[in-house]
Amino acid sequence: MNLATPVIQLDPTLDRPTGPFVFVIFGAAGDLTQRLLIPALYNLATSKLLPTEFAIVGVARARMSTEEFRSKMRQAIHEFATIEVIDRLWQTLEERLYYLDGIFSR
Repeated sequence: MNLATPVIQLDPTLDRPTGPFVFVIFGAAGDLTQRLLIPALYNLATSKLLPTEFAIVGVARARMSTEEFRSKMRQAIHEFATIEVIDRLWQTLEERLYYLDGIFSR
């Protein structure tokens, strides 16, 4: 039995940003988005792993505007980020946040 820590080899193509994309978060008004998803996206931004052209669209049943959603995510990043929040970097990410309210089902 080998108890040594395995060495993880990273794919060298993963150390650069992807092309433009739209990231849609269903249930965006919830706790998972605030505690995990937005901080994870911020971490990708700090590592320069997000392209310059992208958008994050939050979709949920709660009625709110894009500006209200941005404000809520601003509070969340300051509360739940595990690394220092650099205001300029956060503003760049925040400008790419959008929100749509509605009911989604199959």
